[in-house]
Amino acid sequence: MKKEKCLLTDFNTERRKGIDIESVKKALNDLKSIKQMPGLMHCIFGELGNPSSFEVSLQNISHSIKNIIIEDNKIYGDVEILDTQMGKVVSETYNDINQLKFGIRSTGSSPVNGVGKIVIERIFTWDIIN
Repeated sequence: MKKEKCLLTDFNTERRKGIDIESVKKALNDLKSIKQMPGLMHCIFGELGNPSSFEVSLQNISHSIKNIIIEDNKIYGDVEILDTQMGKVVSETYNDINQLKFGIRSTGSSPVNGVGKIVIERIFTWDIIN
Protein backbone atom coordinates (compact mmCIF):
# COMPACT_ATOMS: atom_id res chain seq x y z
CA MET A 1 0.00 0.00 0.00
CA LYS A 2 1.23 3.46 -0.83
CA LYS A 3 1.49 6.36 1.58
CA GLU A 4 -1.71 8.34 1.72
CA LYS A 5 -3.40 11.08 3.75
CA CYS A 6 -5.84 9.35 6.10
CA LEU A 7 -8.40 10.45 8.65
CA LEU A 8 -7.00 9.44 12.02
CA THR A 9 -9.62 10.83 14.41
CA ASP A 10 -12.87 12.73 13.90
CA PHE A 11 -13.77 14.68 17.04
CA ASN A 12 -17.11 15.74 15.50
CA THR A 13 -18.66 12.30 16.04
CA GLU A 14 -21.07 11.34 18.82
CA ARG A 15 -18.42 8.95 20.20
CA ARG A 16 -16.01 11.87 20.75
CA LYS A 17 -18.64 14.19 22.21
CA GLY A 18 -17.45 15.83 25.41
CA ILE A 19 -13.75 15.89 24.52
CA ASP A 20 -12.13 19.28 24.99
CA ILE A 21 -10.77 20.04 21.50
CA GLU A 22 -8.34 22.66 22.85
CA SER A 23 -6.67 19.95 24.94
CA VAL A 24 -6.41 17.81 21.78
CA LYS A 25 -4.72 20.67 19.91
CA LYS A 26 -2.25 21.17 22.78
CA ALA A 27 -1.45 17.44 22.95
CA LEU A 28 -0.98 17.37 19.17
CA ASN A 29 1.38 20.37 19.35
CA ASP A 30 3.32 18.66 22.15
CA LEU A 31 3.61 15.50 20.00
CA LYS A 32 4.83 17.54 17.04
CA SER A 33 7.44 19.36 19.12
CA ILE A 34 8.83 16.04 20.42
CA LYS A 35 9.06 14.69 16.87
CA GLN A 36 11.07 17.74 15.77
CA MET A 37 13.82 17.29 18.35
CA PRO A 38 17.27 16.75 16.81
CA GLY A 39 18.19 13.11 16.39
CA LEU A 40 14.60 11.84 16.38
CA MET A 41 12.69 10.53 13.39
CA HIS A 42 10.11 12.94 12.05
CA CYS A 43 7.31 10.38 12.16
CA ILE A 44 5.51 8.27 14.70
CA PHE A 45 4.89 4.57 14.52
CA GLY A 46 1.71 2.66 15.25
CA GLU A 47 0.66 -0.93 15.72
CA LEU A 48 -2.07 -3.22 14.47
CA GLY A 49 -4.68 -3.90 17.15
CA ASN A 50 -5.31 -2.51 20.59
CA PRO A 51 -2.05 -2.58 22.54
CA SER A 52 -2.24 -2.72 26.34
CA SER A 53 0.75 -0.40 26.82
CA PHE A 54 1.28 3.25 25.96
CA GLU A 55 4.72 2.47 24.55
CA VAL A 56 4.95 1.37 20.93
CA SER A 57 6.51 -2.08 20.61
CA LEU A 58 9.15 -2.27 17.87
CA GLN A 59 8.20 -5.87 17.05
CA ASN A 60 4.55 -4.88 16.50
CA ILE A 61 5.00 -1.75 14.35
CA SER A 62 2.80 -1.84 11.26
CA HIS A 63 2.79 1.74 9.98
CA SER A 64 4.29 5.20 10.21
CA ILE A 65 2.49 8.53 10.34
CA LYS A 66 3.90 11.86 9.15
CA ASN A 67 2.56 15.36 8.49
CA ILE A 68 -0.13 15.25 11.16
CA ILE A 69 -2.59 18.14 10.96
CA ILE A 70 -5.91 19.11 12.49
CA GLU A 71 -8.67 20.64 10.35
CA ASP A 72 -12.27 21.18 11.42
CA ASN A 73 -11.75 19.04 14.56
CA LYS A 74 -10.46 16.14 12.45
CA ILE A 75 -6.89 14.84 12.63
CA TYR A 76 -5.25 13.68 9.41
CA GLY A 77 -1.85 12.23 8.72
CA ASP A 78 0.16 10.64 5.93
CA VAL A 79 0.09 6.92 6.70
CA GLU A 80 2.52 4.43 5.22
CA ILE A 81 2.23 0.70 5.78
CA LEU A 82 5.70 -0.61 6.56
CA ASP A 83 7.48 -3.73 5.33
CA THR A 84 7.39 -5.34 8.78
CA GLN A 85 5.68 -8.54 9.90
CA MET A 86 2.63 -6.63 11.15
CA GLY A 87 2.70 -4.30 8.14
CA LYS A 88 2.48 -7.35 5.90
CA VAL A 89 -0.55 -8.54 7.88
CA VAL A 90 -2.21 -5.16 7.26
CA SER A 91 -1.37 -5.30 3.53
CA GLU A 92 -2.75 -8.84 3.23
CA THR A 93 -5.92 -8.01 5.17
CA TYR A 94 -6.85 -4.69 3.56
CA ASN A 95 -6.86 -3.89 -0.15
CA ASP A 96 -6.99 -0.12 0.24
CA ILE A 97 -5.45 2.16 2.84
CA ASN A 98 -8.77 4.06 2.99
CA GLN A 99 -10.37 0.94 4.51
CA LEU A 100 -8.26 1.33 7.64
CA LYS A 101 -9.74 2.56 10.88
CA PHE A 102 -7.52 4.18 13.48
CA GLY A 103 -7.73 4.37 17.24
CA ILE A 104 -5.98 7.16 19.08
CA ARG A 105 -3.62 6.02 21.86
CA SER A 106 -3.74 8.78 24.44
CA THR A 107 -4.08 9.61 28.11
CA GLY A 108 -6.38 12.12 29.67
CA SER A 109 -8.81 12.86 32.43
CA SER A 110 -12.55 12.38 32.65
CA PRO A 111 -15.06 14.84 34.03
CA VAL A 112 -15.58 14.73 37.80
CA ASN A 113 -19.05 13.39 38.63
CA GLY A 114 -20.07 13.83 34.99
CA VAL A 115 -19.39 17.58 35.07
CA GLY A 116 -16.90 19.08 32.63
CA LYS A 117 -15.12 17.87 29.53
CA ILE A 118 -12.75 15.01 28.79
CA VAL A 119 -9.23 16.41 28.63
CA ILE A 120 -6.61 14.76 26.40
CA GLU A 121 -3.24 15.19 28.09
CA ARG A 122 -0.93 13.22 25.81
CA ILE A 123 -1.17 11.58 22.40
CA PHE A 124 1.18 8.65 21.82
CA THR A 125 0.12 7.39 18.37
CA TRP A 126 -2.72 6.03 16.27
CA ASP A 127 -3.11 2.28 15.89
CA ILE A 128 -4.92 0.38 13.16
CA ILE A 129 -7.95 -1.17 14.81
CA ASN A 130 -10.13 -4.01 13.53
